[in-house]
Amino acid sequence: MGILSKIKSLFVESQKRPFNQFCSDYLKIKAELAVSDVNVSGKETNFKVMWRGSVVPFWVSSKYQVSDIVSVIAAGLAFGLNLVEISQELKNYGLA
Repeated sequence: MGILSKIKSLFVESQKRPFNQFCSDYLKIKAELAVSDVNVSGKETNFKVMWRGSVVPFWVSSKYQVSDIVSVIAAGLAFGLNLVEISQELKNYGLA
C-alpha cells in the first residue's frame, strides 16, 4: 500500500478522533522531532531525524525545504505511521 493510500485510510480512521486532538498530537510530535547532519548536494538533501530514541535517515529532493519535510513527518507520526516507514515512503513516492 502506498503512502497516499495509507494516509487516506488513516485519515478516515482518524475521523473517530476529534480534530483538535489530532492538532495537539501533531504539535507535540513536531516539537519532539530533532534534525541533524543536514547535507545538501546537487539535487538531493539528506538528513537524520531523531524522535523518541530512534534516529532515521531521510533523503529528499533539494527542491524541498527540510522544515517542510519535518512537518510532513510530524503529520505522518500523528496519523500513527512508523518513522522508518515514512522515510522509505517519502523516498519511494518521488520526493527523492
